[in-house]
Amino acid sequence: MGLTQNVGDRIHLINQKLSGVLACRYWIAELERAPLIVPLVGPETKAIQTAGAEQFSAERIWTLFCVVGTWTHGLPSKSASAAAEDIIDQITESYMTRPRLEYNGAPLNWVERAELGSDDGIFQYADDYAALRFPLTVTTRRSVTYNSSD
Repeated sequence: MGLTQNVGDRIHLINQKLSGVLACRYWIAELERAPLIVPLVGPETKAIQTAGAEQFSAERIWTLFCVVGTWTHGLPSKSASAAAEDIIDQITESYMTRPRLEYNGAPLNWVERAELGSDDGIFQYADDYAALRFPLTVTTRRSVTYNSSD
């Protein structure tokens, strides 16, 4: 299993701790199961330190995408807007307290920093759904072995 998959799996574990939100590791088509959250892998930039350093750092931006529910039908006990406010607070607390994607007190190997960015606020998604989107920038440091001959 590669580092990208490990990071995605760890984000999923953290998302499973959100109360009243279905955490999905990969995208599902059944939006009616909302509220749900899924980590979507995004772009990565790499920085090689110096020649021969045998390490490089990388910064990948994950998107925490949350489908809150439908605008028109509301949720059993509250509207989509009220549910979004609660979910925003849960996500913020979950990630601001885990600067290295800690789970049960243990940071994820190779992760130097995980930084939750500003959310986009509640927005319309797929015609009738309210959604939230948070960028999560994960910085890792990896070891490499240089090929001196092929």
